[in-house]
Amino acid sequence: MLRSGWGELTAWRRSVFTDVLSAVAATAERMGRSLAAADALIAQYDALPGNTPNDVRFSLLQRAERLLTTTPTSPRPNQPNTLRNIVHNRRRDFDDRLEELQEVADTNRNTLSGLLDEVSSLLPLTQFDATGLDLTPFRDRAVVFARDLLDRTMALRDEVTTRFTTAGAALAEYDQAVTGQDKVAATTAALTAMIGEDVLVVPEFTPSDALADDLRRARRDSDELVEHLVDAGRDFPVDDWLHGVARIREAPRLWERVVLLSDALRDRGGLLGDLFDRAEPALEPIQLPFRENDHWLGMEFAQGTSITEDRLLYTAHYATDPPLLGGGNQVGLLLDEWTEVIPAVRETTGIAADLDRPDSEPPQAMLLVVPPVKTGTWQTDDLIAAIADTYELARLRAVEPSHLDDTAYAQLLPATVMSATRRPITISTDLAVANLRWRSRD
Repeated sequence: MLRSGWGELTAWRRSVFTDVLSAVAATAERMGRSLAAADALIAQYDALPGNTPNDVRFSLLQRAERLLTTTPTSPRPNQPNTLRNIVHNRRRDFDDRLEELQEVADTNRNTLSGLLDEVSSLLPLTQFDATGLDLTPFRDRAVVFARDLLDRTMALRDEVTTRFTTAGAALAEYDQAVTGQDKVAATTAALTAMIGEDVLVVPEFTPSDALADDLRRARRDSDELVEHLVDAGRDFPVDDWLHGVARIREAPRLWERVVLLSDALRDRGGLLGDLFDRAEPALEPIQLPFRENDHWLGMEFAQGTSITEDRLLYTAHYATDPPLLGGGNQVGLLLDEWTEVIPAVRETTGIAADLDRPDSEPPQAMLLVVPPVKTGTWQTDDLIAAIADTYELARLRAVEPSHLDDTAYAQLLPATVMSATRRPITISTDLAVANLRWRSRD
């Protein structure tokens, strides 16, 4: 369960413990500098000649006192020697407290609360140092972390309750299950609910007699299965197959890595040597359903191979030699599986083509041409000119406003294009009639 261990708590306590020690060390270092500066002033005072004015003596002592306390002597004594004794006492108290702070670095307290109690006994420092040392932020961090631990504990309690409920329901399904597969599914669901999705469940199974017989015979003829590949020049056909598959599939790649790295652990003695001082884990291929004189379909086919049925290529490493493939309970880890389709030599195909059937109706457009002058006969030039005009008009009518937006004609749009004729021989718009009507209204 996530965030249910003690590691995070230990790391948090170590962090706060270290921060408290650092804060104490920083305070001790600051006070140490003040003590050194005060000692220098006191030594300077003690080295003064006897005829030194009292103002000079008082100045040195007052400066030293301000380094040793936040409450200098007031009012000032009448004699420098009196103030010198006061400064001496203040220095002694200051030095005692500084030594106690420095000794915290070598504390024998092994709990955060013990360390805080030890440091608290030396507080407050406001008598000696204006900055002082405040442990409130560290105690606040403990309170915040305790609140977070409480929230996390409540969440873990809810999750544990949910897991038990789900696992209990799965176990109830197990009690009602009839088939072995249903029992395995229910048990797996219960374990997954309690331990998590990553739990590895390896159920036992009992193969049928027919399957067990096929497995035994296929295992017996495993070497013959790849004999045609060895004859063709492949000394280690199964290894070649593994290295090729490992380039594109994750589980075979991990198996390949285990096999390669196991060589580095051989002949080493000790526990690892005993564990790996054995033959390299080899893969043995079988093919089901079992057929006499069969050829492996994992790589190049033997000449004359004909594929007439679905085949299962089962390549495995067996924990025992010879492997116990037969009756009784069996157990194993399935690392990977996939399905491949092998193209056939011949296939019967059908082709469907979409052909446009002949139109059953004549065109619905017709060009009617009349002679420009009524002479009673046709002129070939007039007909050619009419066809040419029709094409030109068709091109003009294909022009849309968007084609003219970037030209000088754009300022004339929108405009109305309509047919017009001088004689009423076809449908047209007679604007002259419209003009007469508007004039009559005026």
